[in-house]
Amino acid sequence: MKKPIEVFGMDLKQWMKSPVAWVVMIILLLLPALFVWYDLTANKDPFQNTEHMKIGIVNEDQGTKIQNKKVYVGKAVERQLTSQKKWEWHVLDRQAADHALKKENYAAVLYIPQSFSKDVTGLIQNKPKQTTVTYRVNEKVNATTPKLTDAMMGEAIKQADASFNQTVMKVLLDEANQQGLQLEDQLPSYQKIRDSIALANEALPKIEQFKQSVIALDQQQGELEQNIARLQQVDQYKNEAMVANQQLNQIHQQNVATYGPILSGQAYEISVATGQLNQALTPLFDQYENVRNNLQNQQPGARQALSSLAQSLERDIPSVQGDIAKANQQFEDLDKDNTLEHIVKLMRIDLKKQAGVASNPIHLDRQSVYAPMSFQSGLTPFAMSIAIWLGLMFTTLWIPVRHPYEPEHILTSTRTHFLGRFGIFSLITFLQLIVMVVTVLFILKVPMQQPLLFVAVSSYTALIYLIIIYSFVAVMGKLGKLLVFLGLIFQFVGTGGLFPLATAPHFVQMIQPYLPFNHSLMIFREAIGGIEYEVLVTETAWLGGFGLCVFLLGMLLYPFSQRQRIKRYEKGKGSKLFESSP
Repeated sequence: MKKPIEVFGMDLKQWMKSPVAWVVMIILLLLPALFVWYDLTANKDPFQNTEHMKIGIVNEDQGTKIQNKKVYVGKAVERQLTSQKKWEWHVLDRQAADHALKKENYAAVLYIPQSFSKDVTGLIQNKPKQTTVTYRVNEKVNATTPKLTDAMMGEAIKQADASFNQTVMKVLLDEANQQGLQLEDQLPSYQKIRDSIALANEALPKIEQFKQSVIALDQQQGELEQNIARLQQVDQYKNEAMVANQQLNQIHQQNVATYGPILSGQAYEISVATGQLNQALTPLFDQYENVRNNLQNQQPGARQALSSLAQSLERDIPSVQGDIAKANQQFEDLDKDNTLEHIVKLMRIDLKKQAGVASNPIHLDRQSVYAPMSFQSGLTPFAMSIAIWLGLMFTTLWIPVRHPYEPEHILTSTRTHFLGRFGIFSLITFLQLIVMVVTVLFILKVPMQQPLLFVAVSSYTALIYLIIIYSFVAVMGKLGKLLVFLGLIFQFVGTGGLFPLATAPHFVQMIQPYLPFNHSLMIFREAIGGIEYEVLVTETAWLGGFGLCVFLLGMLLYPFSQRQRIKRYEKGKGSKLFESSP
């Protein structure tokens, strides 16, 4: 172990003495941190930083009528969209919008058609029709623009739905409120009608007695002299029936039709029954007066009039009695549960509150398993993994992994050189890591749950990446550098990039468990989002296994690779196609 330390000390002294080495070292220290800073700053939250992304609105809606009120749902959608600051909305005419979109001044344009209000309100007018809102996207602006605008338009449609529901429901509820006020004003009249119907219902037995008396009188016309006294008794029943008929006449004169739209069929049936009863009883009483007068003045005519009255009473009174009883029962049903008062209460509502609830009846409650992370926090594991890998790649490009070619020592001290040179690379990687961690924690101030664990995970990841990259380059030379670069690309794609792995092709999902990036990302997330110890231990072991295997293979193969390097160099130096250093 003494010789590798001596090699490390020799490299460190040479570095300290060389101004060029200092410049190179400073560049190597800053490059990874610069990448992290730029990546996390530029992508702090791209989905929230869209307030300067221009979206056009072409509103051609001509409105429609609901309950005799002009409604412009398109205008409500326009107001709602332009009032929010997440996007930069501009209202244009069609020609200007099309021109601006082609000139790439706008990312997308939303077109609200002329029949928008008519179509979206068709359901409540018994003419259901699905409306179409068109939006056009300029795909040339940016690769992510279509995705962003798709998400934005989805949100716009939700807002349009909410605007439609709230606008239309407010009109309907306002109409219901007005009807409720009218109904409340007419409650005293309703109660008066109800009481009159009840009195008429109570008088039905007396009307029945009057009918039976007239029929009996008709059957005993032969004894008119004896029945004159009985006719006077009938007069008493007639007077009481007349009182009931007058009450029914007052009921019929009420404008019961006012309640038709409000009380549905019940008020209409009551009105019809009252009218029929009034029409039926009035002629009967007139006939009775005629009979009474005829009995007193001329008995022959009285006999005929009495017979006609008896037939009319027997024919009409049963249906009148049924109508009165039915109307009275319906009023009792309405009063049983305070139905009318309940209707008034329902129709007199808070329009603003009810319209808002009607437009958004379902509230989605999102709950996080761990503490919510910003987009910047979620991107940090990816940025750190790439930055550490890139920093080591840059280091292998500027500083040779192998010592200058010394044939007399190459076969006897290869592993010493391998470990000694590993020391100087470890120092550079450690300094790079310090700059990156300071950038993330203190300059960018990325929010995270476990900052100390983040430092430990960063150090562990840097050590494993150093072992992998150093071993590949030390054993394979320039081919190793190429493989390291390809490894960066494969791991970038193989871990899903910025998107969930489930969205990647099947081949990428197959190789994902065997990529160091995947496991380093997992342990970074534990430090930033919250610890799940089983995941932390498992992924740490996987990543450590990669590093251990590669390190042992590097130590084993390094001497053999050095021998082959010398042979390749001797054979290829005459071609003038290779650098002087093999």
